[in-house]
Amino acid sequence: MPLFDQATLHLASGKDLVIKSTPNAPQQLFVDKITLNEEPFERLFFTHQELTAGGTLNFQLGIVPRSKEWSADAYPYSVSQPHA
Repeated sequence: MPLFDQATLHLASGKDLVIKSTPNAPQQLFVDKITLNEEPFERLFFTHQELTAGGTLNFQLGIVPRSKEWSADAYPYSVSQPHA
């Protein structure tokens, strides 16, 4: 569970990355929905380019685990693909 409601990272590029978690209460233990710049975000990882572009990353929290399954595309390559 996040320890903050909002944090702002001031990036070297001069842009800001704002990270929010709402509602941030003791009973809200699970990530229900993620948005990046108000657009739905369905992966379980962020690229360096996405984060350094700045913007707003919002974690909508819930009291029960997410009912929707994460697709195979949601995982980073290192976790989703078998290693040779």
